[in-house]
Amino acid sequence: MTENNSNNYQQPQQQEPKELLWPPSGYVFEQESLLPAYCKPKICPLKSVTLEKLEKMQEEANRRMRELEEKERKEINENEEGNNVWIYLIKIKKRKFQRLNLN
Repeated sequence: MTENNSNNYQQPQQQEPKELLWPPSGYVFEQESLLPAYCKPKICPLKSVTLEKLEKMQEEANRRMRELEEKERKEINENEEGNNVWIYLIKIKKRKFQRLNLN
């Protein structure tokens, strides 16, 4: 048994040398801090194609609504003017009738 023990002592274990970093001999980092990584700005469209289509549809709908409102106003004005003519004629007839009754 002594021979086995002596063999163990005779064969030294080979270890790889380790590199030691000390402040005088190299850089030592105590903390890692995250910094923003800046990259080239990317050109993006301000409005997507879908948004542009929706805006065109909205503008078209608004234009149609304005046209319909203007058309309704014209019809109302024409009706009022037409009614005014009839009202005017009725007033004239009433005056004539009153004159006839007074005579």
